Amino acid sequence: MVKEEFIREVSNRTGLRQVDISKSLESGFRIIGERLKDGEPVIFRGFGTFKIRRRAERNGRPPDVVPSFEPGKELRRTVSYKVIT
Repeated sequence: MVKEEFIREVSNRTGLRQVDISKSLESGFRIIGERLKDGEPVIFRGFGTFKIRRRAERNGRPPDVVPSFEPGKELRRTVSYKVIT
């Protein structure tokens, strides 16, 4: 699913205009990025946590700071399935 499909589906489920959903989504992304830049995690209970992860220096690569996402319990439950081997 791409962003446009996501916006369309939210619009269909809520009755809100796609342009309004798009503006809200973009604002949310900006806020998450700003908070992460400040070193603050962004927590959505049940969904997951966006946070900064520091990567150690490796052979030929300098240390780095990257965004990461840890899924919450509800999200893990929603997408989990049993693998039959």
